[in-house]
Amino acid sequence: MKKIRWLVPYFNNMNSIYREPAGKDILFFGAMNREENYLSAIWFIENVMKKLEDTDTRFIVLGNNPPDCLKKYESERVHIVGFVENVEPYFERSVCFVAPLVLGAGIKVKVIEALSTGIPVLTNDIGIEGIHAIDGKEYLHCSDPDEYAFAIRKLLSKEINISELELNEKNLVKREYSMESSLHNYEIELLSLRDA
Repeated sequence: MKKIRWLVPYFNNMNSIYREPAGKDILFFGAMNREENYLSAIWFIENVMKKLEDTDTRFIVLGNNPPDCLKKYESERVHIVGFVENVEPYFERSVCFVAPLVLGAGIKVKVIEALSTGIPVLTNDIGIEGIHAIDGKEYLHCSDPDEYAFAIRKLLSKEINISELELNEKNLVKREYSMESSLHNYEIELLSLRDA
């Protein structure tokens, strides 16, 4: 008998939003007072945005309490938005979500939330850790600046079937991260212990 049981992490399931990208915004989202988030945003600005200078992409950074070391990058192509009441419009309008995490461990709730919207998710080993998603089918794996820039260009040129990717992402979250199913299965396990 297995000794370990787990519940899915709590996350804001945004599967009901209607995605209609307007413009060429690249989204990053997280608590920006946390080192793993602001350092990752800075890494993306310094390493990937310069590879996209010939495009009219903008990097949008959402999240409370961005430090000064991040805010100094505010420009025409980089918007440090800070806290917003409702993140859904940003997920609806952005071309993709990036999680180029430079440190951290465990399941990243922000990645599950992004997957639930159907937005194309670009992330690395740290960002996808513990999430059983398939590269190229349910997210786009990127390890270095060239891979992020290449994937973003493919999304902009519509060389990737975005509708299929969005559907696969939403199905992944529904299948693997259903709160209702997780609680139901946990309840069955508890009742079986009582009846044993």
